[in-house]
Amino acid sequence: SLSSNGTLDSTTTQSSNISNNMLGVGNDAQRTAVLNWIMGKNTDGKGNRFAIGDILHNEPRLVAYTTDEDIERAEGVNSKEEVTIFVGTNEGFIHAIDAKTGDEKFAFLPKELLHVPNKYLTNSKGYNNKAYGMDGYFTALTKYGSRNTETDTRTIETANLYAGMRRGGSNYYALDVKDLDSPKLKWVLKGAYKDNYRDLIYQDATTENYDNIYRPTSGATDITPGFERLGLTYSAAKVGKLKVGGTEKDVLVFTGGYDVKHDAVGNNLPKNDEVGTSIYIVDAETGKLLWRASCS
Repeated sequence: SLSSNGTLDSTTTQSSNISNNMLGVGNDAQRTAVLNWIMGKNTDGKGNRFAIGDILHNEPRLVAYTTDEDIERAEGVNSKEEVTIFVGTNEGFIHAIDAKTGDEKFAFLPKELLHVPNKYLTNSKGYNNKAYGMDGYFTALTKYGSRNTETDTRTIETANLYAGMRRGGSNYYALDVKDLDSPKLKWVLKGAYKDNYRDLIYQDATTENYDNIYRPTSGATDITPGFERLGLTYSAAKVGKLKVGGTEKDVLVFTGGYDVKHDAVGNNLPKNDEVGTSIYIVDAETGKLLWRASCS
């Protein structure tokens, strides 16, 4: 969750802005238990639970915050490299972990996935309608300073992490992770599906019920304009550079993802897809849509 200045701040999980409905609980006792669980504690708030959610389709992304330019030294125990591992779990978190010590630097749980941890709290063995969280691929945009001639190292100057959700949903998240003690949410792109789309399907697993999983496209504030055809965010965003109005910009290129109707048994042909049929280019700094193409 976020403080007022956009910093990811653990204390704001207690905010009254987070409703019981958002957490998927029915009373204040359950609320307290799941908030403790989200914060990595046991449900009574005493002691750490020492567990993270399953890492299914996500692939850990390594980012060097200090690089060792001495190749021979970098390969040994005296390496000056400082590396952080970013990984997504199906409890809904993005975890930042020190590669040397295994210590967690921070964990980010998008508000759109606040309902997911309680599913694992109440049924750790899983169930037919598996809950997915940050199940997609991560991309990093990194830039480094000049080589330090005394230490033969470089220090990171820009570190942005871009995260898809795969089965978890149809959003992309951009985090500024240069300062691991004060990460910031840069922007969010929201695509076609409601945050609880899997619950809506599971309640009535019929083809007709799939129509209820879409965010409204008119008069809505919960979908990012231009991304109405963005399906489940399977695509790993690719970082590139593009001249826009004569100015070179860092951009992300990704495809439209997966149309969840393919999960239904039947004659679902790609030509009939309602979402997932676009290619997008966005400004990596702001998330602004720069270009898109679609089959219709």
